[in-house]
Amino acid sequence: MFAGTLAGCTTDRLARDISKEDFRISAHYEAETTHESVRTEGWATASSWFNFLPSAQDTGGGYYSDVGSLFSGLSPTQSLALRAAIADACEKSGADFLLLPRYNMKTKSYWFFYESVSCSVSGFPVKVVRIKRVE
Repeated sequence: MFAGTLAGCTTDRLARDISKEDFRISAHYEAETTHESVRTEGWATASSWFNFLPSAQDTGGGYYSDVGSLFSGLSPTQSLALRAAIADACEKSGADFLLLPRYNMKTKSYWFFYESVSCSVSGFPVKVVRIKRVE
């Protein structure tokens, strides 16, 4: 089993209105996971006009994903293909996320006008068994 702390699962509440002194209540959570020892694979393609108008997206299982952050270092079309490939691999294996993912991305770009991306990903499928609160 693999246990890790989920970074984005912290809630904070400031109770300035209740007390004269400031205090903070935080809740942290830990995920208990299992992973398989055989890699799973997924793939996807995406294309867009003018780098922001998606024209097509396709995955092996027909699963579609959303566009990622503008600050990821990838173009929106690359981000779309990458996320869809990860989603395809997770859907095929029944995983919640991939451990040690490896990507292979091929991009055909015609300046600013048109971009086509194909992406494949492989990684070890990880399933969340339970999530518990850490006091």
